[in-house]
This record gives sequence, structure tokens and C-alpha cells, in this order.
Amino acid sequence: MAKYEILFKQLRLAILRGEYAPNDRLPSENAIAIKHGVSRITSKRALNELAAADLVYRVRGGGTFVKPHKSITQRQILLVLPFPETTSFGDYPSGIQGTLAGTTWQLKLMANERFIQLNLDKLASQYAGIIYYPQNLATELPILMRLYAQKMPLVVLDKQPAALAVPSVTSDNVAGGKIACEHLQNRGHHRIAFLPETPFWQTFTGTVSDRFLGYFNHLKLATSDAALPLRWAQALQACTTAVQLKAYIQAQRITAIIAENDVVALRASQRLQ
Repeated sequence: MAKYEILFKQLRLAILRGEYAPNDRLPSENAIAIKHGVSRITSKRALNELAAADLVYRVRGGGTFVKPHKSITQRQILLVLPFPETTSFGDYPSGIQGTLAGTTWQLKLMANERFIQLNLDKLASQYAGIIYYPQNLATELPILMRLYAQKMPLVVLDKQPAALAVPSVTSDNVAGGKIACEHLQNRGHHRIAFLPETPFWQTFTGTVSDRFLGYFNHLKLATSDAALPLRWAQALQACTTAVQLKAYIQAQRITAIIAENDVVALRASQRLQ
């Protein structure tokens, strides 16, 4: 990790701990450089990162100040998940709590179905911000629109909420398909099939299509039949029983499978066992 990144994290943590109050002036670039034993270039870069993270603001000739937020007195962040009772598909709470460790911030967990029953107008007085994992983006987008209109600090996980101007954290599904394919090829597999639940070929849009194409781009088959991976995917998606799935895999001499997602992978593993 670069020195400026280490310094940025230290200063960020100090701000989140409340060591610097809203509108407090941070030490100068020179003072920070001397205190932390780094160059002025490093301290300047760290302060620039704080500004990019929306934690500070600059006053020409006056220095760098901690940026006040609308709900700065409320130190609780709400994490909304469709599966808060299990960590089988990712331990999001522990990851976030690890980031908040050593600060005065707290994390509260809530399921989507409970969240949509809340009075959204009162959320700003209860939470400093919301991290939201949609269960069904199509039906929950109006909720995100209301939160955005209320200027509630909001980050969406796993999905990009259309053209709504809300930051989101999503997976690189093309890279994921590529990495999975390369991993299996490195283990000696060549006849690798993609197992979907979603008929992505109807539109070739969305996360499943991205994963398939990432896999397809790096698949090395000993055949000139470029349509074979798609035919495999369509046939596997049509297999409704374990017997059909096993028979097709054996008939096609498929030695490895990349599934659409965790749930599909677990279900297929259980069926085949």
C-alpha cells in the first residue's frame, strides 16, 4: 500500500472517530508531513483523497476543514439486506463493521421486507446513511427515488439503479466469468459449460449475460464450433431434473461447470450429489 493511502486511512479514521469536529481545520500539509514522517507531496495527496471522499473541504488560503454532513450527529448506518439472517452469500455486516472498527459509528441490520414498511420520512432523524441491497430492483426503485429526493446518503449494493444518481457497488461480472474459466482451465479442464437459470440469450443484457460472455471470451475449446458454449447453456437451462442434467453432462463430455450464481451452483451440486 502506498504511503499516501496509509496516511489517508489514518486521517479518515481520525475524522470518523470524531477527533476532528465538523468545520474543524486540519493541520497543514507541512504539519501532517512532519507528524507522520512523510513528504509534503504524500501529505498533499492524502488530503486530496479526503476531499475526493467528501470528508473535507478546502478554503483558498485558509486550509482544509472537516466537512459537516446533514446527519453528522447521528452515528448509525443502516444496512438493508434481503438475507440478513445468513452469511452464506457474503458476510456484508462483518466487512462493514471491520471498516467502522475504532470509530463511534454503529451498524444496524434490517431485512428488505421490514424496511419497506418504515416511515421513510423519519429515516433521516434515525440514520446517518443507508447501504441498500435490493431484493427486486424493479419494485424497490421507487423507494430509492424517495430516499434520493430526501437527500438521504445512500449506496446501493450489487445493482446499478438505472439512471438514478445514486452511487452503487457492483461486481465486475465479465471479469468474474473470465477468472472462473481461467481457473478451471489451469486445473486441466477444457470442456467447461455455463449453467444458467436465466435465459440471458433472449436479450444478452444483464449480469448473467456478462458472466457468460466473460467465460466465453476466454474459453479454449478444441473445436471450431463457436456456438457450442451457448448451445450447452441453453440445454443445461432446460434440464429440469437431476437425471436430465447428469445425462446431458455425460453425453457432452462436460468436465466442469460455471454457474450463473451461488444459488444455482449450490442447487446443481445438491442435485448431482
